[in-house]
Amino acid sequence: MVQKINKILLINPRNRAIILEESNSLNFGKMFPLGMGYIAAYLERKGYQVEIIDTIAEGFENREEIDEDYIRIGISDELLIDKVCRAKPDMVGISCLFSTQDKELAYMARLIKEHLPEVPIVVGGAHPSCAPEIVLEHPDVDYIVIGEGENVIEELLFRLNNNKSLDGQQSLGYRDDGGIIHINKGFNFVEDIDTLPMPAYHLLNIPGYYGKMAVQGERITERFLPLITSRGCPFDCTFCTAHQVWGHKYRWRSPEKIVEEMEYLKDKYDLQEIVFVDDNITLDMKRAERLFDLMIEKRLNLIWTVPNGIAPYALTPQLLDKMKCAGCRVVNFAIESGSQRVLKEIIKKPLNLKKVSPLIKHAKAIGLVVGGFFICGMPGETLEEIRETFRFIRRHKISSANISIAFPLISSGISIVSSSIGSHFTPSISLIIT
Repeated sequence: MVQKINKILLINPRNRAIILEESNSLNFGKMFPLGMGYIAAYLERKGYQVEIIDTIAEGFENREEIDEDYIRIGISDELLIDKVCRAKPDMVGISCLFSTQDKELAYMARLIKEHLPEVPIVVGGAHPSCAPEIVLEHPDVDYIVIGEGENVIEELLFRLNNNKSLDGQQSLGYRDDGGIIHINKGFNFVEDIDTLPMPAYHLLNIPGYYGKMAVQGERITERFLPLITSRGCPFDCTFCTAHQVWGHKYRWRSPEKIVEEMEYLKDKYDLQEIVFVDDNITLDMKRAERLFDLMIEKRLNLIWTVPNGIAPYALTPQLLDKMKCAGCRVVNFAIESGSQRVLKEIIKKPLNLKKVSPLIKHAKAIGLVVGGFFICGMPGETLEEIRETFRFIRRHKISSANISIAFPLISSGISIVSSSIGSHFTPSISLIIT
């Protein structure tokens, strides 16, 4: 008889970072694992026991040298295994957001399997969603979730607990008894994300995430948390892999639900700053206007930023005004290139650069700090067009320009052009212009 899976242990893995000479700080910090919080809350609602280990937040001061180029940030191997064994899980779920963490994912899965060989390991996040074959090549990973995880993990648990075949389950990767890798295509999204419970904040030490540090850019206060208001993007920019995680259909939470969560976080945890991690919070401009109106009406007095970028084609000067009144302090424009040809013919982003200049000018005029996202080195882009991007940055005096370098990720013969946007595959540089 197959042992029923009832207790799930979710793990936010340690960070494997490049050693930077003559640098006293690292450009990352502790951030509440929002996706894991949603999965935990969803599984609790379905009657499962859930525990979370955030190896970075719990061991942020711990630095371990891996080799001459890399260090590991997070709790030690010994503490990790002690926590995992004490939890006595029936299944372990590991999040892997970045391809740069693939080696750490494999190392952690192997470490857990050495101590709990019968416990299945499932991996989710942007990296396995975009490169499922690569992740399943790690022998200690049993299953991967492709795309957003709530419906997929629920169905996987049902099938495993009832000894049913995994054939036909969408958005799932696994190896059969003969070791053959199966990647089941399709998506199993939550259509109405208003039906999802709030993330399981109660499972983690929220004050432990506070403290001024660089987390997706420089934070303005010490008491901040991430929040997401929408999923999916209808566009198909060639460098971006966001649609492989969230799909093309834009699904949004109601302004009322969002503000309710903000009020809860402010009352419960004395929150002062929101980090909106949407791919584009203003894509539906009417909904965005309603959200900002409610934030003003409720007098939340929360500072907020959009570090993942905001599409200029989903902005007007009037909406920028409302954003500022609602607490926005920094706006990052997702521009990608200073060349209109590159945008249209290579990146395929529906953006007219002529619209961007007045928006940047207006944002600065009302006191917003303006940043920008750019990507260089796309196939077919010329050196002169790369220079156009740098001239665009200089001409508009963009305070903080995040410039990513495109490169191909090869997965079982499939070439995926990736950047630091979407699944965050590439190295990038930041320019601070004064």
